[in-house]
Amino acid sequence: MGRLLNATVSGALTLGLVVLGLVMAGCGSSGAESQSAQSANASKKGPKGVIKVVSPAFEKGGAIPAHYTCDGADTSPPLRWTKAPEGTAELVLLIVDQSGHGPGGEEIIWSVAGLQPQLTSIAPGKLPAGAVVGRNGRGHTHYSVCPRKGSGVQQYAVFVGAMPHHLSLHRGFSRRDFSRATGGVVESAGITTFSYQRVR
Repeated sequence: MGRLLNATVSGALTLGLVVLGLVMAGCGSSGAESQSAQSANASKKGPKGVIKVVSPAFEKGGAIPAHYTCDGADTSPPLRWTKAPEGTAELVLLIVDQSGHGPGGEEIIWSVAGLQPQLTSIAPGKLPAGAVVGRNGRGHTHYSVCPRKGSGVQQYAVFVGAMPHHLSLHRGFSRRDFSRATGGVVESAGITTFSYQRVR
């Protein structure tokens, strides 16, 4: 997943689907088989656009301020993105630690579904009404960037995807719940990245 850092727009869209299919997937087929299936699905259905994702708190690929980690307030950062395409039923947001200890080496930091399609931003430390938070890689339902001490610089990816149907997920949803609900279908997607090294 390190190639997310230098992904092209088309690559980012495909990788967004891979994030949905591999990082959020439950048990089952091997990573290679899952990636092949997701790539085929992406080719068949195809995203209908690109959502540009940015944050006023960090530059793409740059270090996130400690305030947004467990070395500070561990508050979720402000995020902004371009308007979702027409027909979007809801938006989903994932933050993934690409250097983590989850399936395939990635770990979910934050998974949020149920975001209204007209939204183009979230404020730091807040989520709008209707947002549904799933369990992260450590079993919690809250945002936390807290790499293990001595783990070096960690790389993170922020993914925003537009869903053509309502996922109807509930608070605390699992990776398997998410995978089943999305079916790997994304109308439009966008990715930005940041890094962090534990200082305490």
